[in-house]
Amino acid sequence: CNGKVQLPPKSAILPPRRIVTIFVYLNDIPIGCGGSTRFPLLRPMLSPSQQPLQLMKKLDVNPKRGMALLFCNINRDGIPEQLTVHSGQKLLQNKKNQNCVKYGLNIWACEHRS
Repeated sequence: CNGKVQLPPKSAILPPRRIVTIFVYLNDIPIGCGGSTRFPLLRPMLSPSQQPLQLMKKLDVNPKRGMALLFCNINRDGIPEQLTVHSGQKLLQNKKNQNCVKYGLNIWACEHRS
């Protein structure tokens, strides 16, 4: 395995579009290994005392075994949902020289082709 992921073809306009995505984390990733799922247009929920930080932060979800993300790829008008644009962050080698590995499972609910 070369560390690359090949996804099935997708279109934001033509069927079969991905309507909903579920991403399941299959293992824990140690702190310092990276590998979070980043949503650059979403902000984390912060306490009122931390609100000024909210403008700078992006939502990063750190992998935990058995945890899943669920999000809609299109909005109620059928238009691609920009807020759910996301990316997997680079895996690093942590300070204990452990190789960091991320295992996940994508489940997509797609439109039916007519």
